Amino acid sequence: MKTIFWVIILLILAGVLALGLKKTTEAFEPNIEIVVSRYNEDLEWLKSKKFRYPTTIYNKGTNDNFYKPKGCKVVKLPNVGRESHTYLYHVINNYNTLPNLTIFLPGSAEIPHKMHRIKKVMKSIKQKCKSTFPVDHHKDVKTHFYNFVLDNYGSTHDANNKVNPENMLTPASIRPFGKWYEKHFDKDVEYMGHAGIFAVSDTHIKQYKKEYYENLIKELEVSSNPEVGHYFERAWVAVFGVTENASFV
Repeated sequence: MKTIFWVIILLILAGVLALGLKKTTEAFEPNIEIVVSRYNEDLEWLKSKKFRYPTTIYNKGTNDNFYKPKGCKVVKLPNVGRESHTYLYHVINNYNTLPNLTIFLPGSAEIPHKMHRIKKVMKSIKQKCKSTFPVDHHKDVKTHFYNFVLDNYGSTHDANNKVNPENMLTPASIRPFGKWYEKHFDKDVEYMGHAGIFAVSDTHIKQYKKEYYENLIKELEVSSNPEVGHYFERAWVAVFGVTENASFV
């Protein structure tokens, strides 16, 4: 009789312990959000299981004819600043409620060279949930691109070009890239990101106050096709001060 009693007690204790471990695991489960900057793309690529996370879509286009994952949030924005403006807008307006990790993606993600980089990012995040950038390695990004300027650049997505074929860029207020970099950032970085594709932790984002991002976004509000957007593309690692606890793939 005593043996049965202790067996029952042990089973109860084992159940309580298992429940506690489950709750502990859930408590430390990282929350992740996908943020998409869309213009005229159909976003059908979001149907893939790899993009199963909660999603916010910022629509800068003139229509809403695009795939919307179940439960996603859609926010309408004016067509300025390309994806760089979208990403900073999201950071500024969600600064106090950011998830552990935010994955920033362009609406044109299905273009093969972009999806290749995105797959690398998603694989890395699955293995270790931390800030992740698909990059080229340079000894010093600022020095490598110091004299970079760009006068013309059109959309790389056919659907976008059909409704907006503009390719003249609004010149950055500070040129070239190196001088612009020196004005905004005091950290040297070795990695240059690509195509507005990356994931950033809330820890990295919150190294800087919201006012820092509010100052940066002003440069992207000047037109729908600003040169400075291409500066940001090369400097996202520096924008978020990501020098450690990150994956560069």
